[in-house]
Amino acid sequence: MFDADYWKEIFHTLGCNKTRTFLTAFGVFWGLFMLTLLTGAGNALRNGAMKDFDGYAKNGAYLWSQPTGKPGGGYSRGREWHITLQDVAVLKHKLAELKSIAPRLHAGSGAKNVARGARSASFTVVGDVPSWRDIESMKILKGRFINGLDIREKRKVCVIGKRVAEVLFLPGEEPIGKKVKVFGGYFRVVGVVAPVSAQDRQKSRTVHLPFATLGGLLNLGDDIHYMGVTAADGVSVATLEERIIAILKERHRIAPDDAQAVGHLNIERQYRKMTSLFFGISALSWAVGLGTLAAGVIGICNIMLLVIRERTREIGIKRALGATPLQVRLQIVCESALLTCVSGYAGLSAGVVILEAVNRVLKKASAVGEGSMFLNPSISLDAALGALAVLVVAGILAGLLPAQRAVRIKPVEAIQDE
Repeated sequence: MFDADYWKEIFHTLGCNKTRTFLTAFGVFWGLFMLTLLTGAGNALRNGAMKDFDGYAKNGAYLWSQPTGKPGGGYSRGREWHITLQDVAVLKHKLAELKSIAPRLHAGSGAKNVARGARSASFTVVGDVPSWRDIESMKILKGRFINGLDIREKRKVCVIGKRVAEVLFLPGEEPIGKKVKVFGGYFRVVGVVAPVSAQDRQKSRTVHLPFATLGGLLNLGDDIHYMGVTAADGVSVATLEERIIAILKERHRIAPDDAQAVGHLNIERQYRKMTSLFFGISALSWAVGLGTLAAGVIGICNIMLLVIRERTREIGIKRALGATPLQVRLQIVCESALLTCVSGYAGLSAGVVILEAVNRVLKKASAVGEGSMFLNPSISLDAALGALAVLVVAGILAGLLPAQRAVRIKPVEAIQDE
């Protein structure tokens, strides 16, 4: 049945009207082409957005103090208060669901606040503890990060970001062991770090001092600017936030219903929101692409019905010569499936080529420091295989109705048909 003559007849039939065949196939081509581009663009947008979460604990949150929004504890509305190291110690002791907690000081980035010799620039200066890496991971390019001994002895050491090292030191110059000037004081460089995500450039422009050292420079006592926390396994970050906020309000005599006094950012919630958003975008991309593909398949079905009408006499002769209904059905279905699969595969291939070209352009832009909200536009292997499976099924379905119409043709009436 599936010999060379059989397929030669199918190709001959499709080639009899090249313009009609091309226009019919173009609908399926365009459907798969758009599906591939939309899916790839959606994936690129998702990759770019999700890349911003790299280096941050997905089960984490940040909390900081804000002026009170309501009177409480004998104090008027608008009272300034601060989270302290004592608060951090109490939270560690009371909350079993707390996996890690780390305070941080933020000294900002004054005009040319960091210098080395004639080189100077404005960089963000923070005071950290060793456990801050549990909140925000980073790559250690050289040396080490802040350790416990740095904190206890209030050492005048610093860990600098990659961009800081590039600005303050000559190419090839070793920064470890050298001193840099921060807020008028000299600090020995003990490490160079880089963000996990290349898009997180701010971390590369940061100078990390020991928490206690910066606290002494700023004369803050036990006050902290904000803290990062992570939840233990199986614990919701939202639940952990609520417990921390309740303890802080109780310790600082803040009204229990004051929603303004404690600022907080739930990374887990933000991550889930982004995941849900891009799931919706992906579903929309597939809906649009499959809708366009369906229109093309319906076009093929309609054209095949027209072809059956034009080939009534031919089909009647085949039936009269002994062709079975199954053989007639198979030929019509094969013609439809071949037209659908070839045009669809061409659309898929064209879409992949376009995505790869765009990806190369984005990589070149990233290499020269030009960031982009799109990252790695591509279609996954699963999605590609799924699209091909849809193609095969669509091709068969597009040929079933015309095939059924063909086998209903009576040989005698078909031969007499004009």
